[in-house]
Amino acid sequence: MILLTGANHSLARLLLASLSKDQPIRAVDIAFDAPLNAVEARTGDLRDQAFVDAIVDGVDTVIHLSPIVAASATTATRWITPPAAPTS
Repeated sequence: MILLTGANHSLARLLLASLSKDQPIRAVDIAFDAPLNAVEARTGDLRDQAFVDAIVDGVDTVIHLSPIVAASATTATRWITPPAAPTS
């Protein structure tokens, strides 16, 4: 089974339409604007560890398209800033 996060986004919906023809898909987002056909849709927050534990059960591939949501700008910068190159 494939887990696709951020599944309410337009790019994700195109990907779902293509992938769901051949494989089972679990689509996850905070909410969905429209129903999803031929996939298992679940709503929840990826910052909730219990929710994440539940949605990864039985999954062998994750396609993570959800945005990073940080509590502060400092936290977001820490997540997306690569470490400094070592000096010689």
